[in-house]
Amino acid sequence: MGWVLQRWSRAVLYLLATDIIAVFAAFGLALRLRFRPFINLIELREGYVLPEVALVAGFAAVGVPLVFRAYRLYQRRVWLSRSWTAVQLAKAIGVLLGVYLILQYATKSPLFVESRLVILMWGVFALLSTSINRLLVFPALLSLAARSALHRRIGVVGVNEASIAFARRVCSQKHRWPVNVVGFLDDHRPAGTEVIDGLPVLGSLNQLERLADLYNLEGAVLIADETNPEDLLDAIERCVQVFGWVDVHTERTRPLALHLDPDTYFDIPFLRMRGIQTGPAVMLQKRIFDVVVSSLAILGLSPVFLLIALAVRLSSPGPILYVSERIGRNGRPFRFYKFRSMYVGADRDASRTAALAEGYANPDKPMPTKVVNLAMVTPVGRFLRQWALDELPQLFNVLRGDMSLVGPRPLPPSEYNLQTDWQKSRFQVKPGCTGLWKIHAAHDQEMSYSTSILYDIYYARNANLLLDIAILWKTAWVILSGRADGLSVAARRAVPAASVSSPDSVSPPPNRLKTPVA
Repeated sequence: MGWVLQRWSRAVLYLLATDIIAVFAAFGLALRLRFRPFINLIELREGYVLPEVALVAGFAAVGVPLVFRAYRLYQRRVWLSRSWTAVQLAKAIGVLLGVYLILQYATKSPLFVESRLVILMWGVFALLSTSINRLLVFPALLSLAARSALHRRIGVVGVNEASIAFARRVCSQKHRWPVNVVGFLDDHRPAGTEVIDGLPVLGSLNQLERLADLYNLEGAVLIADETNPEDLLDAIERCVQVFGWVDVHTERTRPLALHLDPDTYFDIPFLRMRGIQTGPAVMLQKRIFDVVVSSLAILGLSPVFLLIALAVRLSSPGPILYVSERIGRNGRPFRFYKFRSMYVGADRDASRTAALAEGYANPDKPMPTKVVNLAMVTPVGRFLRQWALDELPQLFNVLRGDMSLVGPRPLPPSEYNLQTDWQKSRFQVKPGCTGLWKIHAAHDQEMSYSTSILYDIYYARNANLLLDIAILWKTAWVILSGRADGLSVAARRAVPAASVSSPDSVSPPPNRLKTPVA
């Protein structure tokens, strides 16, 4: 329970509980009014609950958190805009009722109420009750909590113009925010130094655990204009170890904030960074999802596998599969599979190695997520790479447990060894067939390598089933639009002529034909 309270604010927990109760109670009221007085919903003395009501209780407990969260109804913007909240509530209630009707039609179970009048009244009562709670009751409770000093006590990491402005605005509007700024955490100023309006520097991040106990801190926000990646990740990790979360707003994370729809304080976007989940329940859920989806995909695409294998075999000399070593979770190596899309020996291309080394040495400059010498790509390989067909064998890596459907891109050992510690930190989760880096790199040809890594780090610290489904959905659109290879239309049209007269001239001698190829 303490872990839940760390990851969710009191305000969110309140909204979550009241939303579930409101939706459930609205159904009971609709059923009672429709069949009154011939129906008794709950008989406490006999421990009896009407089966239809018990079903909706479970439906609300599962459906409300998922749907309301998908419509961003647990973000701070909820208590900023009443009109936005009302619209999102209407959408969420409509989706919930739609799912209920779909399940009713699909299962034909007598546990689902067939009366359309009951369903209509249920939706109206649910919308009314949640709206009254969120638009009237909840703001009043926030104001009461502010006067009673019940807000979550937070520290602001860093002393700069942006962090001071943030603290000043929170302090001037305490009744609107479920947080209370206690002071600043800074490594470059002595403790006790007053910054603004009586808010002092509490101490440095190195003392965070002691300071959290001393000042009863319950969270932190990190605000900085300029910071190098190593310091940023170190500050995030220190806060996460103590509080379980930290809200981050920096110039370095600004590109992510433009695309990930982050929550806001005022008009300032903050990315929520949490601890990496490694609990057995979370890992089991992700593993079941990976196995089920990859198994269904392999079965459904088996004819495509055969056609691709035939095309690769006939297009150029060499094996059908490209098999090489990759680095997985926590630096563990594994055998990686994909359909061969390049001529034999392309993985020993010196120009690509030099380009990778230069890119890793300058991580803040634009760098494609896939560095490829297009002259080494076979004609069939160009088609496979454009539509991500060469990556289908990675589904077997997912089945084996070496990879996940969603995660950071796996690297060969030679590339992994070029990474710094902060860059390697994204491999605290399994590498994936796709990820946040892939769907956003498809739209941003100027993305820096550091930014792509931050996408992976954000995913690792916010991974959940809904996010995985969203990433897979967006990946499908990237593939269907023909952008899976990360190339622009102009770059694809300007594919350089092969630097060799024939495929055979880039192949190794016959006795080395089975060495890994790209």
